Amino acid sequence: MSDLDLTNHTKFHIPDPLRYTWATYGTFNIVSSLIGDSIILIAAIKYRAFKIHKFLVVIMQHISVCDILTSLNLLLFIVSLVAERNILSPFLCYYRAYLTYFTFPVSFYLTATLTSIKLLLLKFPFREHYWTVRRAHSVCLAVWGFNLLPIVLILIVDKGDVGFDFKEMACYYQFSSAHWKLLRPIMGVAMSLFPFAVVMLTLGWLVVEARRIARRGHDSLRRQGLVTVILTAVVYCLSVLPMTLYHIVADFVEEDSQGWFHVYYYRFSNAIICTNVMSNFYIYSLTLKSFREWLLSLATRAKNELVGKSRLQPGNNIRAFYNCQLS
Repeated sequence: MSDLDLTNHTKFHIPDPLRYTWATYGTFNIVSSLIGDSIILIAAIKYRAFKIHKFLVVIMQHISVCDILTSLNLLLFIVSLVAERNILSPFLCYYRAYLTYFTFPVSFYLTATLTSIKLLLLKFPFREHYWTVRRAHSVCLAVWGFNLLPIVLILIVDKGDVGFDFKEMACYYQFSSAHWKLLRPIMGVAMSLFPFAVVMLTLGWLVVEARRIARRGHDSLRRQGLVTVILTAVVYCLSVLPMTLYHIVADFVEEDSQGWFHVYYYRFSNAIICTNVMSNFYIYSLTLKSFREWLLSLATRAKNELVGKSRLQPGNNIRAFYNCQLS
């Protein structure tokens, strides 16, 4: 465990204006993700509203499921943040601590898979038969399975090493065992730095491919899918970069209970990383014409139904009859 006493409420007290601002931002993330990702799943599974490669659509579905799970985890953090103490039951506290080391790595690896597959689709367009829906689900399930390794390690090393961290106002795994001196850096590289490096590498390559496609004027569907993947990767990199830098530099910065780096920068990194959870709905709405048209048709249908119901109300019928008599 760190030399910082993370159980000290006085040292890590958050001023009320900052705390409520953080809680409001977190709530916006939760609502955006729960509603937006649910709409994405309905649009993709029931209405086939995404007119891009089916392999990419499957990965996007898995990302949405992961984001919903992360949002539920974030909700537990918001509860503790507003209360400024731990009011969760032991089960929910353990659930929050464990799930943090599962959903975030899954999201990282799914994003890396999305950018890698899009690059392969661009480089090998004639192998269309290989990229099936069944194979897409198999790849995504392999990602979910691989990222269970941190949970397995936690259960093996010390499953009860969970406490409440006033620095980030949440239940967390404390990594107190001496075994983590070796295992934790390896886990950090495998679950965070590696997928980040893959996304950065494939993102650069995709940008080069995007310029090439733009010059040659290829079909709009390829451009839409490419822009969607690039923007998803950019938001991921910007949201994850602060926390990645923290973990790289943390061991070289002297720990101080009131230090800006280990407290304020760390909190800022935790807040920014949640942007990746709620951004996909806005990205898809902005970059995918088929999804945008489906949303507009859904809104139009809902509006027409509301107008139709209002016309059937007795008061409206009487008014309409009265107006006709006057005319």
